[in-house]
Amino acid sequence: MDAPARSRLTSTQVGVAACIHSRHHDGRERQAWLPRLLAFDDPCASPFVVQLLGEYVLEIVTEIESTLRSGSTAARTIERLTAFVDGNAPFMALTRDRARSYWWKYHMYPHATFADYPAARALDLLEDRARGASS
Repeated sequence: MDAPARSRLTSTQVGVAACIHSRHHDGRERQAWLPRLLAFDDPCASPFVVQLLGEYVLEIVTEIESTLRSGSTAARTIERLTAFVDGNAPFMALTRDRARSYWWKYHMYPHATFADYPAARALDLLEDRARGASS
């Protein structure tokens, strides 16, 4: 979607477009829409963000982890994602398994252990918060 077309969309329409583009076959396209997806403050975006943590594009998982650890916007994003994580244990297990598989195949050398991999750190953060919220 070109910039003029995007400029005519409402913020909700841009958020929905970001959700759709997060499933694009091209990782660069998914990455280009990621900031809009992360900024889309609607619970319907949560599964799209979490699913990206189980994929192979290191730049995407790194950006998501960085966003979760950043200042003011992180708390709201974490709160939204944690609500999704809390009620979707099977999806989270599958996402973690996918992240581990991609770490093993493509990213094991720059990240010696799975715990050092940005997707694992982001998943740990979300799941720890979800456990804390439900206690």
